[in-house]
Amino acid sequence: MAPTGQHTHIFENNTAAALLIKPFNQDSFSQIQRQYHYSILWLKKGSATLKTNCNEYELRQETMMFFSPYQPFILSSSTEIVGELIQFQADFFCIYKHDKETNCNGLLFNNLFNPPFVFIENAGYSNEFLRLLEKIKAEMNTFDSSKQEMLVAYLKIFLIHAARLKKKQEKEHEKQPLVDNHPSVLQTFKELIEVHFREKHSPRDYALMLNITAKTLGRITKMYCNKTLTGLISERIIIEAQRELYLTEKSVKQIGAEVGFDDEYHFSRYFKNATGVSPAHFREKLVAFHVIVLFPFLSWWITLFFVF
Repeated sequence: MAPTGQHTHIFENNTAAALLIKPFNQDSFSQIQRQYHYSILWLKKGSATLKTNCNEYELRQETMMFFSPYQPFILSSSTEIVGELIQFQADFFCIYKHDKETNCNGLLFNNLFNPPFVFIENAGYSNEFLRLLEKIKAEMNTFDSSKQEMLVAYLKIFLIHAARLKKKQEKEHEKQPLVDNHPSVLQTFKELIEVHFREKHSPRDYALMLNITAKTLGRITKMYCNKTLTGLISERIIIEAQRELYLTEKSVKQIGAEVGFDDEYHFSRYFKNATGVSPAHFREKLVAFHVIVLFPFLSWWITLFFVF
Protein backbone atom coordinates (compact mmCIF):
# COMPACT_ATOMS: atom_id res chain seq x y z
CA MET A 1 0.00 0.00 0.00
CA ALA A 2 1.31 3.48 -0.89
CA PRO A 3 2.06 5.86 1.95
CA THR A 4 -0.66 8.38 2.68
CA GLY A 5 -0.57 11.37 0.36
CA GLN A 6 1.56 9.70 -2.30
CA HIS A 7 0.18 8.84 -5.72
CA THR A 8 1.35 7.59 -9.08
CA HIS A 9 2.19 10.31 -11.60
CA ILE A 10 2.47 9.42 -15.29
CA PHE A 11 3.41 11.37 -18.39
CA GLU A 12 2.39 9.51 -21.52
CA ASN A 13 3.98 9.96 -24.91
CA ASN A 14 2.49 8.09 -27.88
CA THR A 15 0.24 6.13 -25.45
CA ALA A 16 3.26 4.84 -23.49
CA ALA A 17 4.43 5.87 -20.03
CA ALA A 18 7.43 8.03 -20.95
CA LEU A 19 7.96 9.23 -17.37
CA LEU A 20 6.54 7.74 -14.19
CA ILE A 21 6.85 8.57 -10.50
CA LYS A 22 5.29 6.40 -7.82
CA PRO A 23 5.90 5.24 -4.24
CA PHE A 24 7.33 1.82 -3.42
CA ASN A 25 7.61 -0.35 -0.32
CA GLN A 26 9.38 -3.52 0.86
CA ASP A 27 7.30 -5.72 -1.46
CA SER A 28 7.68 -3.73 -4.68
CA PHE A 29 11.02 -5.15 -5.90
CA SER A 30 11.37 -8.34 -3.84
CA GLN A 31 11.49 -10.41 -7.06
CA ILE A 32 14.15 -9.95 -9.74
CA GLN A 33 13.49 -6.90 -11.89
CA ARG A 34 14.50 -6.36 -15.52
CA GLN A 35 12.83 -3.07 -16.36
CA TYR A 36 13.10 -1.74 -19.91
CA HIS A 37 13.11 1.81 -18.54
CA TYR A 38 15.82 3.75 -16.81
CA SER A 39 14.96 3.46 -13.12
CA ILE A 40 15.84 5.61 -10.11
CA LEU A 41 14.91 4.28 -6.67
CA TRP A 42 15.02 6.74 -3.78
CA LEU A 43 15.00 4.87 -0.47
CA LYS A 44 13.63 7.48 1.93
CA LYS A 45 12.97 5.51 5.11
CA GLY A 46 14.23 2.19 6.44
CA SER A 47 17.07 -0.06 5.32
CA ALA A 48 17.23 -2.65 2.56
CA THR A 49 19.45 -5.16 0.75
CA LEU A 50 20.21 -4.49 -2.91
CA LYS A 51 21.28 -7.36 -5.18
CA THR A 52 22.43 -6.45 -8.68
CA ASN A 53 24.94 -7.84 -11.17
CA CYS A 54 25.91 -10.62 -8.73
CA ASN A 55 26.74 -8.07 -6.01
CA GLU A 56 24.98 -7.41 -2.71
CA TYR A 57 24.86 -4.13 -0.78
CA GLU A 58 23.32 -3.12 2.54
CA LEU A 59 21.65 0.26 2.11
CA ARG A 60 20.35 2.77 4.62
CA GLN A 61 17.66 5.40 4.23
CA GLU A 62 18.35 8.40 2.00
CA THR A 63 20.05 6.31 -0.68
CA MET A 64 19.34 6.79 -4.38
CA MET A 65 19.89 3.88 -6.80
CA PHE A 66 20.27 4.03 -10.60
CA PHE A 67 19.56 1.20 -13.06
CA SER A 68 19.88 1.03 -16.83
CA PRO A 69 17.32 -0.80 -18.99
CA TYR A 70 17.29 -4.56 -18.35
CA GLN A 71 19.82 -4.31 -15.56
CA PRO A 72 18.69 -7.01 -13.09
CA PHE A 73 18.15 -6.06 -9.45
CA ILE A 74 16.29 -7.06 -6.29
CA LEU A 75 15.58 -4.71 -3.39
CA SER A 76 14.42 -6.53 -0.27
CA SER A 77 13.85 -5.75 3.39
CA SER A 78 12.46 -7.62 6.37
CA THR A 79 11.07 -4.36 7.79
CA GLU A 80 8.95 -1.57 6.39
CA ILE A 81 10.60 0.78 3.91
CA VAL A 82 9.33 3.86 2.12
CA GLY A 83 10.66 5.07 -1.18
CA GLU A 84 9.90 6.68 -4.50
CA LEU A 85 10.46 5.28 -7.98
CA ILE A 86 11.27 7.43 -11.00
CA GLN A 87 11.25 5.70 -14.38
CA PHE A 88 11.77 7.14 -17.85
CA GLN A 89 11.99 5.71 -21.32
CA ALA A 90 15.14 6.06 -23.38
CA ASP A 91 13.21 7.85 -26.12
CA PHE A 92 11.99 10.42 -23.58
CA PHE A 93 15.40 11.21 -22.13
CA CYS A 94 18.50 9.80 -23.82
CA ILE A 95 21.40 9.70 -21.34
CA TYR A 96 23.84 9.47 -24.26
CA LYS A 97 22.43 12.52 -26.00
CA HIS A 98 22.40 14.56 -22.78
CA ASP A 99 25.65 13.23 -21.33
CA LYS A 100 27.62 16.42 -21.90
CA GLU A 101 25.10 18.33 -19.80
CA THR A 102 24.40 15.75 -17.07
CA ASN A 103 27.60 13.65 -16.91
CA CYS A 104 25.45 10.75 -15.70
CA ASN A 105 26.43 8.08 -18.23
CA GLY A 106 29.29 6.10 -16.75
CA LEU A 107 28.76 7.76 -13.37
CA LEU A 108 25.14 7.21 -12.28
CA PHE A 109 24.19 4.72 -15.01
CA ASN A 110 26.56 2.16 -16.55
CA ASN A 111 29.14 2.63 -13.81
CA LEU A 112 31.41 -0.40 -14.15
CA PHE A 113 33.72 0.16 -11.22
CA ASN A 114 31.52 1.66 -8.50
CA PRO A 115 28.20 0.73 -6.86
CA PRO A 116 25.05 2.00 -8.62
CA PHE A 117 23.89 4.29 -5.81
CA VAL A 118 24.62 7.53 -4.03
CA PHE A 119 24.02 8.52 -0.40
CA ILE A 120 22.05 11.72 0.13
CA GLU A 121 24.30 13.19 2.77
CA ASN A 122 22.13 15.78 4.49
CA ALA A 123 18.75 17.48 4.60
CA GLY A 124 19.90 20.15 2.17
CA TYR A 125 20.47 17.63 -0.62
CA SER A 126 17.30 15.75 0.26
CA ASN A 127 15.19 18.92 0.18
CA GLU A 128 16.61 19.89 -3.21
CA PHE A 129 15.76 16.51 -4.74
CA LEU A 130 12.31 16.65 -3.15
CA ARG A 131 11.72 20.16 -4.52
CA LEU A 132 12.61 19.03 -8.04
CA LEU A 133 10.36 15.98 -7.79
CA GLU A 134 7.46 18.16 -6.72
CA LYS A 135 8.07 20.43 -9.71
CA ILE A 136 8.05 17.40 -12.02
CA LYS A 137 4.80 16.13 -10.51
CA ALA A 138 3.18 19.54 -10.79
CA GLU A 139 4.25 19.84 -14.42
CA MET A 140 2.71 16.44 -15.16
CA ASN A 141 -0.65 17.88 -14.17
CA THR A 142 -0.46 20.82 -16.58
CA PHE A 143 -1.89 20.86 -20.10
CA ASP A 144 0.61 23.23 -21.65
CA SER A 145 2.09 22.39 -25.05
CA SER A 146 5.61 22.75 -23.63
CA LYS A 147 5.03 20.14 -20.92
CA GLN A 148 7.48 17.60 -22.30
CA GLU A 149 10.27 20.18 -22.65
CA MET A 150 9.74 21.28 -19.04
CA LEU A 151 9.76 17.70 -17.78
CA VAL A 152 12.98 16.93 -19.64
CA ALA A 153 14.55 20.09 -18.21
CA TYR A 154 13.59 19.23 -14.63
CA LEU A 155 14.77 15.63 -15.03
CA LYS A 156 18.06 16.89 -16.44
CA ILE A 157 18.57 19.15 -13.40
CA PHE A 158 17.68 16.26 -11.08
CA LEU A 159 20.33 14.05 -12.70
CA ILE A 160 22.94 16.84 -12.65
CA HIS A 161 22.48 17.22 -8.87
CA ALA A 162 22.75 13.44 -8.39
CA ALA A 163 25.87 13.22 -10.62
CA ARG A 164 27.56 16.06 -8.71
CA LEU A 165 26.86 14.32 -5.42
CA LYS A 166 28.14 10.98 -6.76
CA LYS A 167 31.30 12.62 -8.08
CA LYS A 168 31.87 14.36 -4.74
CA GLN A 169 31.58 11.08 -2.85
CA GLU A 170 33.93 9.29 -5.26
CA LYS A 171 36.54 12.05 -4.85
CA GLU A 172 36.28 11.75 -1.06
CA HIS A 173 36.84 8.01 -1.44
CA GLU A 174 40.00 8.72 -3.45
CA LYS A 175 41.44 10.70 -0.51
CA GLN A 176 41.31 7.71 1.84
CA PRO A 177 44.78 6.42 2.88
CA LEU A 178 46.15 3.70 0.61
CA VAL A 179 47.66 0.55 2.05
CA ASP A 180 49.20 -0.60 -1.23
CA ASN A 181 49.33 0.23 -4.94
CA HIS A 182 46.16 -1.64 -5.84
CA PRO A 183 44.17 1.48 -6.81
CA SER A 184 46.83 2.42 -9.39
CA VAL A 185 46.71 -1.11 -10.82
CA LEU A 186 42.94 -0.85 -10.97
CA GLN A 187 43.10 2.51 -12.74
CA THR A 188 45.43 1.04 -15.37
CA PHE A 189 43.05 -1.89 -15.76
CA LYS A 190 40.19 0.57 -16.35
CA GLU A 191 42.17 2.24 -19.11
CA LEU A 192 43.13 -1.08 -20.69
CA ILE A 193 39.59 -2.43 -20.69
CA GLU A 194 38.36 0.78 -22.33
CA VAL A 195 40.92 0.43 -25.14
CA HIS A 196 40.80 -3.34 -25.68
CA PHE A 197 37.32 -4.63 -24.70
CA ARG A 198 36.31 -5.09 -28.34
CA GLU A 199 39.00 -7.65 -29.10
CA LYS A 200 40.15 -8.96 -25.69
CA HIS A 201 37.51 -10.79 -23.66
CA SER A 202 39.71 -12.95 -21.44
CA PRO A 203 40.86 -11.88 -17.93
CA ARG A 204 44.23 -13.45 -18.73
CA ASP A 205 44.78 -10.95 -21.55
CA TYR A 206 44.54 -8.01 -19.14
CA ALA A 207 46.60 -9.70 -16.45
CA LEU A 208 49.42 -10.23 -18.98
CA MET A 209 49.35 -6.56 -19.98
CA LEU A 210 49.58 -5.61 -16.31
CA ASN A 211 52.33 -8.16 -15.67
CA ILE A 212 50.44 -9.82 -12.81
CA THR A 213 48.51 -13.06 -12.53
CA ALA A 214 44.82 -13.22 -13.37
CA LYS A 215 44.22 -14.45 -9.82
CA THR A 216 45.87 -11.36 -8.32
CA LEU A 217 43.99 -8.99 -10.66
CA GLY A 218 40.75 -10.77 -9.83
CA ARG A 219 41.41 -10.35 -6.12
CA ILE A 220 42.02 -6.60 -6.59
CA THR A 221 38.83 -6.03 -8.59
CA LYS A 222 36.83 -8.06 -6.09
CA MET A 223 38.28 -6.07 -3.18
CA TYR A 224 37.69 -2.61 -4.65
CA CYS A 225 34.75 -3.15 -7.03
CA ASN A 226 33.08 -6.24 -5.59
CA LYS A 227 32.99 -7.64 -9.14
CA THR A 228 34.77 -10.42 -11.01
CA LEU A 229 37.14 -9.76 -13.91
CA THR A 230 34.85 -11.60 -16.29
CA GLY A 231 31.88 -9.60 -15.02
CA LEU A 232 33.61 -6.26 -15.59
CA ILE A 233 34.68 -7.16 -19.12
CA SER A 234 31.23 -8.48 -19.94
CA GLU A 235 29.51 -5.34 -18.60
CA ARG A 236 31.66 -3.10 -20.80
CA ILE A 237 30.89 -5.19 -23.89
CA ILE A 238 27.16 -5.18 -23.17
CA ILE A 239 27.06 -1.42 -22.50
CA GLU A 240 28.68 -0.75 -25.87
CA ALA A 241 26.33 -3.17 -27.63
CA GLN A 242 23.28 -1.57 -26.01
CA ARG A 243 24.46 1.87 -27.02
CA GLU A 244 24.91 0.77 -30.64
CA LEU A 245 21.55 -1.02 -30.70
CA TYR A 246 19.81 2.07 -29.41
CA LEU A 247 21.57 4.84 -31.30
CA THR A 248 22.35 3.28 -34.69
CA GLU A 249 20.69 1.18 -37.35
CA LYS A 250 23.58 -1.28 -37.61
CA SER A 251 22.61 -4.93 -37.85
CA VAL A 252 22.98 -7.25 -34.86
CA LYS A 253 25.65 -9.13 -36.80
CA GLN A 254 27.63 -5.93 -37.44
CA ILE A 255 27.41 -4.80 -33.81
CA GLY A 256 28.47 -8.25 -32.63
CA ALA A 257 31.50 -8.14 -34.93
CA GLU A 258 32.46 -4.69 -33.65
CA VAL A 259 32.60 -5.97 -30.06
CA GLY A 260 34.60 -9.05 -30.95
CA PHE A 261 32.15 -11.80 -31.95
CA ASP A 262 32.61 -13.52 -35.29
CA ASP A 263 29.36 -15.42 -34.96
CA GLU A 264 26.06 -13.52 -34.70
CA TYR A 265 24.35 -16.31 -32.76
CA HIS A 266 27.18 -16.49 -30.22
CA PHE A 267 26.86 -12.73 -29.69
CA SER A 268 23.07 -12.97 -29.33
CA ARG A 269 23.39 -15.73 -26.71
CA TYR A 270 26.06 -13.72 -24.86
CA PHE A 271 23.85 -10.62 -24.88
CA LYS A 272 20.75 -12.52 -23.74
CA ASN A 273 22.63 -14.25 -20.91
CA ALA A 274 23.69 -10.82 -19.63
CA THR A 275 20.44 -8.90 -20.08
CA GLY A 276 17.69 -11.50 -20.21
CA VAL A 277 16.58 -10.39 -23.70
CA SER A 278 17.94 -10.80 -27.21
CA PRO A 279 19.60 -7.89 -29.02
CA ALA A 280 16.63 -7.70 -31.39
CA HIS A 281 14.15 -7.53 -28.51
CA PHE A 282 16.24 -4.88 -26.75
CA ARG A 283 16.20 -2.72 -29.88
CA GLU A 284 12.50 -3.29 -30.47
CA LYS A 285 11.56 -2.17 -26.94
CA LEU A 286 13.85 0.86 -26.71
CA VAL A 287 14.39 2.27 -30.15
CA ALA A 288 11.00 2.52 -31.89
CA PHE A 289 11.21 5.30 -34.48
CA HIS A 290 13.59 7.54 -32.53
CA VAL A 291 16.89 6.22 -33.95
CA ILE A 292 16.89 8.54 -36.95
CA VAL A 293 15.96 11.52 -34.78
CA LEU A 294 18.69 10.84 -32.23
CA PHE A 295 21.45 9.84 -34.65
CA PRO A 296 22.85 13.36 -35.24
CA PHE A 297 23.34 13.76 -31.52
CA LEU A 298 25.66 10.78 -31.05
CA SER A 299 28.50 11.28 -28.62
CA TRP A 300 31.28 8.77 -28.10
CA TRP A 301 31.42 6.67 -24.92
CA ILE A 302 32.55 8.72 -21.92
CA THR A 303 35.97 7.56 -20.69
CA LEU A 304 35.91 6.22 -17.17
CA PHE A 305 38.32 8.54 -15.43
CA PHE A 306 37.30 8.35 -11.80
CA VAL A 307 40.12 6.88 -9.74
CA PHE A 308 40.13 5.36 -6.30
